[in-house]
Amino acid sequence: MYAIEVDNLTKIYGKGETAVTAIAEAALQVKPGELVAILGPSGSGKTTLLTSIGLINKPTHGTVVIDGTAVADEGWKSGIDLKRMRQEKLGFIFQAHNLIPFLTAQENVMIALEINNMTKSEAKSRATELLTSLNLGHRLGNYPSALSGGEAQRVAIARALANQTQGDPGR
Repeated sequence: MYAIEVDNLTKIYGKGETAVTAIAEAALQVKPGELVAILGPSGSGKTTLLTSIGLINKPTHGTVVIDGTAVADEGWKSGIDLKRMRQEKLGFIFQAHNLIPFLTAQENVMIALEINNMTKSEAKSRATELLTSLNLGHRLGNYPSALSGGEAQRVAIARALANQTQGDPGR
């Protein structure tokens, strides 16, 4: 089984004469744990593809299957809880780290865990573990404004990995 399957994925912005096709019939299969790079020139649809796979940007046509669940087929499938799917199956790191400015590094990671019903003490322990593994153990109590750009991105990475179970490599 694939972690991600995309078939015939198309995204068109606008209508009529102003319509722009950002993705045309893209296909992709990613195995659990597989590392994939999406390359292309500026404006080629990389971000649109990733935000469609990440359940942020609704595709115009095509199929997206996440961990065996078809979530898009000519638009979002009805009955699929996209929010829950994003929380449980996907980690997304944006080019801008998008950390919450009034939360510490540790709290920015904890919030992703607490949203998924982890207790505060468990979330604190897991956040500490993740941040320490990314060489940020000394920055747990720092706010994003006190972090370097690279440190802020590592906090965002920890947040994206937060709900990945320890026995679930590469998900």
